[in-house]
Amino acid sequence: GPARLFYGDTMPALEAGVVGPLSIDDERVRRVLTDASPAEIEEAGLDADASDLHLATDPHGGTGAVCGWHAWPHDVAHIGVLTARASRGTGCGRRAAQSAIGSAIDRGLLPQWRAAVTNEASIGLARSLGLTEVGWQLSLPP
Repeated sequence: GPARLFYGDTMPALEAGVVGPLSIDDERVRRVLTDASPAEIEEAGLDADASDLHLATDPHGGTGAVCGWHAWPHDVAHIGVLTARASRGTGCGRRAAQSAIGSAIDRGLLPQWRAAVTNEASIGLARSLGLTEVGWQLSLPP
């Protein structure tokens, strides 16, 4: 469906409480993924091919959010983030995304954020990260 596109090339300020890079098989990453619905996991694009997974802990030290990216053509890093249900709205997603975006920029990649036009939380998160909206995209199923 339709998605809004955001890009950024500025290194974000990094905050404490983030570990990474981790693999998809890391126990803490698996806890976040297990908490999500299949549709949320698919939308986030966090799978075995995701690079540089970064995990932000919640205010109590538990697993809060995981963010990583896929390397796309033309040096683009497509960013995906998923926050555990109990940690949504706590800043965990933003902290994990800051770390993953910084990792992508360190590798010479341009971070890309796609947010479904109906996903206000993702749109707001992209804006809070300082990413710039440059347009939209329409994806059709094969």
